[in-house]
Amino acid sequence: MLKVRRIKLLTIATAGFIILLTVLTQQASAQELPPDLVAKLHTNLRVAILYDGKHGWRSPWMPIKYYHITKIDTAGLYGIGAYDVLVMEEYYDDGCLTTEQIDMIVEFVKGGGGIIILEGFRGLGEPLRTLLSKLGIRIKAISSIKIREVLSKDGKAMVDHPITVGVEKIRVWAGNPVVAVEIDNGDIFIKAPFVAVAKSYGSGRVILIGAHEIHEELSGLRFAVNCIEWAAGYTPPGWEPVVPSLRNETATLREKLRGYDELMQKYSSLKREYERLKAEVDNLRSSYEKLKSQYQRLSKEYNLLKEDYNRLNSEYNTLKSKYEEMKGKAITHVIAIPAEFTYLLAILTIILLITTIYYRRKSLKPIAKA
Repeated sequence: MLKVRRIKLLTIATAGFIILLTVLTQQASAQELPPDLVAKLHTNLRVAILYDGKHGWRSPWMPIKYYHITKIDTAGLYGIGAYDVLVMEEYYDDGCLTTEQIDMIVEFVKGGGGIIILEGFRGLGEPLRTLLSKLGIRIKAISSIKIREVLSKDGKAMVDHPITVGVEKIRVWAGNPVVAVEIDNGDIFIKAPFVAVAKSYGSGRVILIGAHEIHEELSGLRFAVNCIEWAAGYTPPGWEPVVPSLRNETATLREKLRGYDELMQKYSSLKREYERLKAEVDNLRSSYEKLKSQYQRLSKEYNLLKEDYNRLNSEYNTLKSKYEEMKGKAITHVIAIPAEFTYLLAILTIILLITTIYYRRKSLKPIAKA
């Protein structure tokens, strides 16, 4: 009985070992790119991975064996021109990059360099936000929900793009995933549960991955190769723009032409309305010309009347001036007469008074005699 139990345990252990060996073999084979694909890579590319000197170097997905990859710190940015692609991650602390270093990176990309930025485990710090903003990517929302899952290219969450060519599934980790961005002239090739953005800036290219780890297993290594090739200005091997079939184009054309008759009816209606409005405009223009002619005639008459008014006003002012002059002379003569004949008037008044008294007394004497 004990011997049988030992045999069962040995059988189970052997089966487990075989299963483990199979899994490890599959993972090892999954982490190797096919030779025909490797032959199409630009293996002379020089890639610099920038780390902040605090949190180590976290790039398990980087295809080190296919490119010349160098780990640098911020001091290495002063020689950034020697590289084709710069990879940045774990820069979530303020002060990790100075303003001068941020401007150096921007000029590097503008001059034709490529940059790949990953979300740090604790999110994107102010230095990376500032850098991304200058490169035309503005962070709108970061989630606090951690992500550990496998993404599949379904045409919705992960869409067709040169970076996703040959990528079927990737295993991602994200501590504070970037979930919403605003970009200037770029593409979002992963839309959920985080966003990944690819865009051009100047003569260079920018990739933002809103997760902090893309594992080599599954299609992770192919994803990393595509990122480096695209960031360096090349088209990843195997990418062919999706061209709709003739049937799809025909269906689209038919869909667009379904409303042709309706559009023609609207066009005819608008044309009639246009003709009516044009006739009204012509009538208004004719009325305007008539009113303009009347205005010009009245304006001439007004100018003539204005000239007559000015002439009459001038004559009036002249007559008024003469009147005032004659009036002044007449008043002077009237006032001068009493001064010359004052004594004469007094004597005449006295004589008149004496005469009146005399005749009055004479008329009273006969009455007294009676």
